[in-house]
Amino acid sequence: MSMAKRSILNKKRLWIILGLLFLLAACRSPASTVKIIGNITPDPIVGQTATLSVEMATEHDTDDGLLQITLPDGIRLMSGNLVWKGSLIANTPIRHEITICVLYPIEKAIYLSGGSPKDAERANLYVISNYDSAEVVPGSEYSYVQPSVNSTQTPTPSPDVVSQECLGES
Repeated sequence: MSMAKRSILNKKRLWIILGLLFLLAACRSPASTVKIIGNITPDPIVGQTATLSVEMATEHDTDDGLLQITLPDGIRLMSGNLVWKGSLIANTPIRHEITICVLYPIEKAIYLSGGSPKDAERANLYVISNYDSAEVVPGSEYSYVQPSVNSTQTPTPSPDVVSQECLGES
């Protein structure tokens, strides 16, 4: 076979492969049917305990349901489990709760992921916490604001600001 024919054949193969890849991308599965919503009450102020509640629901029944919570440095798990496993019934949310404590001023995300082996979803909750106030922002609404060069630094915490309970001491 001549070089010109090989070149034409290779180009045709390339176009066929690209066409198949395009079709596969267009036929991918629809968006996840899993919904995950997290909430923290009361506001997670530094040194105080709060409850993180997570609701998860799916449009399909599964015996392999899984919910996983990932806490960042600076947020301690006080009670509960970071992982839930069990059955999910279509359109019937499960509720999973843990108790947490913010140890020092932070602006970090708590990661929530869950679903089944065939259908999964992720969500984030951003915790912005100080000694006298806190805010929890869903990941879809969060935007980081870069502090100005002239902003003041957060003061070093005094040892009595964080409760003994949060420090794991009784």
